[in-house]
Amino acid sequence: METILPCVEVVPPAANRARLLPELILQIVDCVVPPNADTILPPSHISTKTLIALSTTSRITCKQAQRLLRQRCLYLDTRRRAESFLRCLQAATKDTATAPREDIRLAAMFLAPFDRKLLDDVPTAKLVRALFYAVGGSLRRLVVRMPFATLHPVVDHLGVREILREGFAQLERLEEFVGLHEYPNLNLAASRAPRLRTEDLWNAWPELRRLVLFGAEIDDEKLWEGLARLPRLTDVVLARPRNVGVLDMKEEYFAAGAGVQEKGEEFDAGKEMRVMLMDVSYDVQDIQTDSWEKRDPDGAMTVEVYEVPTSYYGDETEQETVAAWVSGGVWSGQIWDWRGEVVGRGLL
Repeated sequence: METILPCVEVVPPAANRARLLPELILQIVDCVVPPNADTILPPSHISTKTLIALSTTSRITCKQAQRLLRQRCLYLDTRRRAESFLRCLQAATKDTATAPREDIRLAAMFLAPFDRKLLDDVPTAKLVRALFYAVGGSLRRLVVRMPFATLHPVVDHLGVREILREGFAQLERLEEFVGLHEYPNLNLAASRAPRLRTEDLWNAWPELRRLVLFGAEIDDEKLWEGLARLPRLTDVVLARPRNVGVLDMKEEYFAAGAGVQEKGEEFDAGKEMRVMLMDVSYDVQDIQTDSWEKRDPDGAMTVEVYEVPTSYYGDETEQETVAAWVSGGVWSGQIWDWRGEVVGRGLL
């Protein structure tokens, strides 16, 4: 009777094993993240977890994985995560020049460090300021969720808003800003800074091209003046805007632009710009269009109305519904591909 030998896997000598070229391995690492470069991946995403594993696997994959983590996975939703990232960034740049090295430049970031849901928090405000000083020279996209409305300028005795304004002002290369859930108002009391008290954050970012705001007051002349002062702005999403029918948007925008030119600042009346009004429901009839043919005969400024679908069960408030919808579009990077109903005289 023949002896039955156990099945044993024969491992070839190390010298004879097939090896992938490092270039192919790096291409595989690049394929871990979604192809849409506008996505911001949270820690729970499978791509983030895979990149973390690859950053500790070998010397070949480490640097590439860390670069992708910084570019696509900066999801700082707690103060602890923000502090940890700042320490890592400071350690990486400790022995370099003032400008960050090419391999640690950042592309996009989500920041929500106020754990107590209150803005009146000096240590956290200083953390945000330090973080923005560190990344201001390279950051292109920023998504924030901060409790701006919880601290009125008059009662800001510790100067929290001023600390934050100083930090936001460092983002000189920012091209896209998203303020989730509430309007990012950091205006100061007149006694602290008369010149800055009514100037919006984004007027410190000359490269800004895309802007998402929650709860903007459409009838606020300062809003349209601020938008007119951004020469490269092309896309604006106004989620849950207020007082939509009170003011003629194009009239106010182009009038503000003329005022900007009189002050010697850049304003191009022929620049194409899209403004999307987003809410759970809208009546196009409420939007004033009387001056549109005169002010904008070529239709350089497009106004769209986007209706956010509501839950079948109706278990969310309108604010929660729109906030969740916008957040999903921001994380997936698809919000700039959304299109609404174009408003024009032909529709009325």
